[in-house]
Amino acid sequence: MNLANKLIENMNKIPKKVAIIQDNNKITYRGLYNKIASFKDYLEKKGIKKGDKILVLVPMSIELYITLFSLWSIGAIPCFMDAGFIKNGVKNNEFADINGIIGITKYLLYAKINKNLNNLKVKVNVNIIGKLKEKFDLQIQDLENDFPAIITYTSGTTGKSKIACRTHEFLRNSSSNIRG
Repeated sequence: MNLANKLIENMNKIPKKVAIIQDNNKITYRGLYNKIASFKDYLEKKGIKKGDKILVLVPMSIELYITLFSLWSIGAIPCFMDAGFIKNGVKNNEFADINGIIGITKYLLYAKINKNLNNLKVKVNVNIIGKLKEKFDLQIQDLENDFPAIITYTSGTTGKSKIACRTHEFLRNSSSNIRG
């Protein structure tokens, strides 16, 4: 099961309920769904496909959630770098498995640190989200439970770069155990 299916469930049940509040900005489940559908379509036109590993350089924001759900809808895998990795590992890492980058202008400059990231063909600035025409139909890629949902590049406790992978099933089960 794809984590993005939860968005469709909420959009169908509570479309007018606020899904995310960021400062003075709010977005309903319907609005979130429409923006995700638009951004997903844009990312697919840029060449992102199922199984692609996409480095996400977007701070905590509505755009981050739009990015995550858009990638999950495609079946692409969002990848993150923890702070220790950025400080210690990014200059030495080949990033041979990364297919593209999505980020804000300031953070896309990280791509220039590493020649392999700099040469990636797919680089997307999330500022495009506000300029896209909203779509109203979101098709979500079916995924196996053990399909990677998030990959984190970490410096690890030894200082040597490591990769942590969390599956759709793991994250779905983790979130269902949270009590509010």
